[in-house]
Amino acid sequence: MDNINKPKKTKTSLSRRQKQIIQILAQMGSKPVTVAAVAEKLKVSSRTVLRELPLIEDWMSENDFKFSRKTGVGLQIVEDPANLELIRELLEVEHTSRVLGKEERRRRLLGELLFSTEPAKAFSFTSGYGISEGTLFGDLDYLERWLESHQVRLVRRQGVGIFITGEEKAIRQAIVSAVFDLYDMNQIMGLLPIGKHITERERIADVPPLLAFLTGEGREAAAKILDEFRNTLGVRFRDSALVGLYIRIALAINRVASGKMITEPSPDWKDLQALKEYEAVKDIQKRALEKYNWEINECEVLSLTEYLSSARIWADASFFSDPVRSINIRLFVTSLVSVVENITGLPFQGNRILMDDLVSHFSAIMDRNQSDMFLAYSQIAPVKNSYPEIFSAVDTALRILGESITTRDVMEADVGFVTMHFAAAAERIQAAEEKIVIAVVCPLGVGASRMLATSLKRAFHNLEIRRTISAFEINPAELREEGVDLIVSTTDLNTDFPHICIGKVLQTQDRMKMQNKIDEINQERVSRKARRRNVFTSAVGLEDIRQVSLITREIVELIENFRILQVMGVRSFQELQEQAALLFARNDLEKEEFLACFQQRERMGSTYIKEMEISLLHCKSTAATHSRFGYIRLEQPLRTEEGLVTGGVVMIAPAELPVTCLEPVSRLSALLIEEPGFLQALQKGDTAAGVSFAESALVKYYINL
Repeated sequence: MDNINKPKKTKTSLSRRQKQIIQILAQMGSKPVTVAAVAEKLKVSSRTVLRELPLIEDWMSENDFKFSRKTGVGLQIVEDPANLELIRELLEVEHTSRVLGKEERRRRLLGELLFSTEPAKAFSFTSGYGISEGTLFGDLDYLERWLESHQVRLVRRQGVGIFITGEEKAIRQAIVSAVFDLYDMNQIMGLLPIGKHITERERIADVPPLLAFLTGEGREAAAKILDEFRNTLGVRFRDSALVGLYIRIALAINRVASGKMITEPSPDWKDLQALKEYEAVKDIQKRALEKYNWEINECEVLSLTEYLSSARIWADASFFSDPVRSINIRLFVTSLVSVVENITGLPFQGNRILMDDLVSHFSAIMDRNQSDMFLAYSQIAPVKNSYPEIFSAVDTALRILGESITTRDVMEADVGFVTMHFAAAAERIQAAEEKIVIAVVCPLGVGASRMLATSLKRAFHNLEIRRTISAFEINPAELREEGVDLIVSTTDLNTDFPHICIGKVLQTQDRMKMQNKIDEINQERVSRKARRRNVFTSAVGLEDIRQVSLITREIVELIENFRILQVMGVRSFQELQEQAALLFARNDLEKEEFLACFQQRERMGSTYIKEMEISLLHCKSTAATHSRFGYIRLEQPLRTEEGLVTGGVVMIAPAELPVTCLEPVSRLSALLIEEPGFLQALQKGDTAAGVSFAESALVKYYINL
């Protein structure tokens, strides 16, 4: 049949995907195309393509085109080239109906309800989404349960309409949870100022109601306010926290502009008002009122203070700011890492980046006794699927140890976020485990050498055996040129080339010797990279050099003035404080100043570390000119209400010392947990060993500046 001059009446409205399927078939001419090929082209499943075919067949039939669908052959438009061109032209003018899936429809419905300023009639939803009342009521039942889990109530009142009710703080938390729960992080990031530019047309056409608050006038204002927070506080934020903070600030701007302000005071408002963040919010509140006409009440100020406190990583050595809590958290993290390592078999212990990241994460949890409020729940499934063993190990460890860090139940979000830290560490471990290239030497002959080589390969996956040679063939220059890292021999060798002697048959002791040598080589590689990075770091300015110089001075001062003092006859905690004040005081005035600082710190909270049976006597003082670290070793343990005290760690820093220069003394307090031998040296009164541990840790810190 010749269809060229026939007018076409379209009754069936095609979706965007249905149009794409027809366009693919039309491009293939009259050749059949398999469903699998179409699915691959569209990056969807074959089942998805099959679901679209009935409406495509209806459209073809209504427009008098022949469409073939045969099992084992494929899909085919049985028309001549002229009609295929006509199909392509029809598709260009064809109205595309956007048929929403159930999940997307519910997301949009939830967004309309959460941001609605007045009750909506059921008819506005059924007509707007093209659904029946039964479908609408099913969606509302589902959303009602979801909202109840966030302390928000869905109300359906005859003659009035459909609306939500609840405390403003709960509604905002529901919105934030919905954003992270229901939308992909890439879609969220695309709406932020750091993402792609969103045109007005894109805002109207593609942005769902739940994300619309990220595209209004408050979008740029939120970014500027967040920058002011960072500059005023002198802090940096975790990447995940940065996104969450931006969303909460943008949401606060949107809600306040709509007359929806938080009026319920925070139960711990007094604690919040004592934080640095509170002063920063109050300061920025004034400027925001002038710049953006953004006027907020005290409850809003406290709410933002809470978010900032939970999200920050202080640039000014937070470990020194509250080392007692930091040590308690680090003790928990050490146990957590140990359990996960035992379950997975991966060498997580001693990984400083992992430890610091976890300490920061759990500090935020302890601040507000809640999970990281900025975790995108949509990230949990990919992490769980990509790292199932680590996820399971973290889940087990948190359920064993979780009670010591939080009073609430461990949630999947906690497991997911902590797994991210361990997964990142695992990736770093794998990247660091470059192949160790070895040459095998065995005087018993080639056969014995090959047998040893096979045993080594089986025992150590990261070995590459480049050569098997005789002891008489060792040429260090050639081996270096070939990239050999190590000679493994069954006999003692007289060579300056790195080598190790093990037994002909690998025993436990031989495995340990090999592993230690492999670790030594890997550590040297890391150190070489760090040295190269420091030598060739670009864009170093005078201020950077001055900063490094100040830090270097503090490191030297700490090592040269490291002290351990053994005392007798201490009968009270005050006497211990007095001995601590004497340790670094040059005169009576300094002693009284240090003692007053120690006592003031103790009034703020106990400095006792139960697991270590020590007190952490620390302060910032105007009497101090440089950082100091020492230990008071009690001849007889002191019994207090909190427990047995065997000694006191003394940490003093100048009150006016630049914040970044506090990090060296903070590293030594962290070393108490990371290196058990350091604390043992202090408790034994071994000053030489203590200095050795401290010097090693601070040199590593300096190399990585």
